[in-house]
Amino acid sequence: MIETFRRQTAFIKACIQDVLKPGDSAIDATVGTGEDTVFLAECVGSAGHVYGFDIQRAAIEEAKALAKQQGVLERITWLCDGHEHMDTYPDIVHNPKIGAVTFNLGYWPDGDPAVTTQPETTLEALEQSAELLRSGGILTVCAYSHLTGQAEKEKIEAWIQNLGRGYDAYSFEVKNHRKAPTAFIVLKK
Repeated sequence: MIETFRRQTAFIKACIQDVLKPGDSAIDATVGTGEDTVFLAECVGSAGHVYGFDIQRAAIEEAKALAKQQGVLERITWLCDGHEHMDTYPDIVHNPKIGAVTFNLGYWPDGDPAVTTQPETTLEALEQSAELLRSGGILTVCAYSHLTGQAEKEKIEAWIQNLGRGYDAYSFEVKNHRKAPTAFIVLKK
């Protein structure tokens, strides 16, 4: 079984599948290639909805093409905006069915590697995500150790350690691989 979770992203998806149900809503805070967005749309089914954030229009267009190919395009609202602004969208703020929020940090693999997620805006978005989640919902983060990612990862770890008793927080990483990504899982009670 452990081989199945050798990649943190596979572990995160398994955790999300355990929580996210058809009819729920979800947020992909970092659309990138769209793989996670499509995965969330498949999990919520035709009665659910996904909100996808990315600051790069080209990433959203690539993700839309993937979503169309997979037959889930109509389940997704695409937002070319920073994830730190998710609490400015009334459809999100007033949605009681948000069962999952996922972050796959770093940079869009098909884009400029200098355009990366930033600790300050990511922490803002994590705060908002924790509030937006329904009871029993899941917040996931895949954080990397690239140049700017290490500082971001450390700040996320500190944020997670300071979450109140209304949450259970976990981390998963391969300890003997240098610069291995870390999966953070937060469950809202």
